[in-house]
Amino acid sequence: MSRQAPRQSRLPKNYKAERRHLNSAFKSIRYGQDPSQFLVLDKDVLSLCDPVLIRPLRAVQKENVSAEIEVLVIHDLSFNNGSANNNFSLHGRLPSIEYRQVAAVARKFEECHCRYSSTTICILKGVLCHLMVASRHIRWVAASILERETLVFDLAALFRWTCSPTCYGVFGSATFCLLVRESPAIMVPSSPGVDSSFAYEWVDNHTIVEPESGDRFSWRNRPFRLAMPPFLGPTAANEDKFPNG
Repeated sequence: MSRQAPRQSRLPKNYKAERRHLNSAFKSIRYGQDPSQFLVLDKDVLSLCDPVLIRPLRAVQKENVSAEIEVLVIHDLSFNNGSANNNFSLHGRLPSIEYRQVAAVARKFEECHCRYSSTTICILKGVLCHLMVASRHIRWVAASILERETLVFDLAALFRWTCSPTCYGVFGSATFCLLVRESPAIMVPSSPGVDSSFAYEWVDNHTIVEPESGDRFSWRNRPFRLAMPPFLGPTAANEDKFPNG
């Protein structure tokens, strides 16, 4: 960030949808506390902190789920024009990241289909958990729920932040470099798979494409799991995405 968070004369109100579905929004925030995605504090703590930049929350209805039950809570980092979080970001200090086109995944599907025409082709994607924001920067990603007198800090690198794709891309590329060196035979000597692992990353999504032939798909998962902890820690993998995870 380019400078210290500016002081705010008053706290911005959250959007109508968030206030209308307050219980659902707070439920989502509470759910995010367990994996350390959100830090929730009493609003009075604000007077003891260095300047904190508070931005409003949006509540977006999820597909096939009533907003009375569950919503997606979005931190509006574009609020407001000229003084938004994204305006303070130093883009010139970010590394350059190049992504492969998604056609690489389609080609892998075609390759697997040609070799295993009678076998189901499986895809595993979205297995990387959130990147955590450095402690000295969380003052930039705060929100307030006045009705509950709480202060909410988003501890994960938000996708509405203009620099998030690059940050995820750096760690994703590092994981990719380890993954493409591995093959199932290295991990499991009895495995017939000697070709290196296929890996495709796009921001926070890492993709595996393999035929469901014997334990082949399972063998591919193992190096994938092991490639993440060196860069992102032991809880980097989103276990819910893995088969039998």
